[in-house]
Amino acid sequence: MRESSKYPINGICRFENFPEQNENNDFSEVIIGRMCGVDGWYVSLAIKAEDGINHIYPYLDCPSLTGNKQLAIRCFFSFMNQKPSENSQKVSRVLLDSSWAPIGNFIKLEELLDDKNGWLSNGTLCIEYGFCVESMEGIDGIWKFNFHDKLFDCDNKQNMIPLEDSRCGSDRCSPFYIHKQLLEFHSSYFPEENQKVHEFSSLNWHQHVLELLQIIHGVNVRVQNPCYTLNIGGMCKMNALNVRRYCERQLIKREVEDLGYYFFIASLHNLNHFLPYLLKHVKSGKQLSTIIMKDVEIEKMSSEFMKQCTRYFFENSEN
Repeated sequence: MRESSKYPINGICRFENFPEQNENNDFSEVIIGRMCGVDGWYVSLAIKAEDGINHIYPYLDCPSLTGNKQLAIRCFFSFMNQKPSENSQKVSRVLLDSSWAPIGNFIKLEELLDDKNGWLSNGTLCIEYGFCVESMEGIDGIWKFNFHDKLFDCDNKQNMIPLEDSRCGSDRCSPFYIHKQLLEFHSSYFPEENQKVHEFSSLNWHQHVLELLQIIHGVNVRVQNPCYTLNIGGMCKMNALNVRRYCERQLIKREVEDLGYYFFIASLHNLNHFLPYLLKHVKSGKQLSTIIMKDVEIEKMSSEFMKQCTRYFFENSEN
C-alpha cells in the first residue's frame, strides 16, 4: 500500500517528456481534482537555484481559496525512483494562503536528468502526492473543520461516517465526512457498526448542514437562521444538546418577529431557556392559550415547557 493512500486526496503525477519541459521551463500543471469544497487544485514543478545549482521541487497550488484566508493542510510529496527504496519523500503540515504554497523536497536537476539515477522512466518524472485539509480559517477569522474530504487514514482507523444525499439519482450534493466517535457521542441514532449514513438533504439547506456540523464540533459559527439549523438537525438525527443550546442563545439575542412560530420552535426542540424570553412578549393568558392551541402540538410538549406555560397562564388569567 502506498504511503499517500492515508491521505484523502492522493495519487501520482506524471510529468512526461520531463527533459523537454525543463528545457522550455514550462512544467505541466497536473489537476488533482476537488479538495476542501474547492475546484482547481493542481501539482506542478518549479526550479530553484542555490549556489549556482538548479534544484527541482514539486508544489501544490489552487487559483482561489474561495472564502477562506488560509488552510491547515497535511502534505506528502515523494519523488518516485525506479528503485522504491530510493524514493525521496517529504511530509509536512503547513498553513496555505494566497502567498504560500506547500512544497516538496528538492533534488538537483542534474541528478534527475541522469538516467543512471533512476528518476526518469522513458523521460517521465513521477511525483507521488497526498493531501489532507484539516481546517480552514474563514474571512470572518473563525477556524472551521473541513467536512468536504475524508479524514486522514480513515480506512485504517474506521473513524468516519459519510453523510450523503439519499435522493434517488441525486448527484448535486457532495457528501460530508464526520468523525464517527463524536457523532455517536452526540446522537444515539448512529450505532457503532453504522459506517454509511444516507440522509435526505436539499441544496437550499447545504449551508445550514455545514453550520450544524461546525456547531456539533464546538465551533462558534455565525448562524444564519437558528430555526433552520434546529430543524435540519432534527431531520438528520443530529439535533444534539450543544446544537440546541447554541441556537437557543442565538434566538434569545434576536427580535421576536413571529411569536407563534417561535413558540412552535421552542416547544418542538425543548428550548426551555428560550421560553421565558418568549413569555415576556405575551400580553395575556388569553393570548398564550390562543398561541398554544394554534401553533403548538400540546401532546409533544415537554413537562418543563408545559409547567412554565401553565404557571404563566394562571398568573395572568385575569388579563
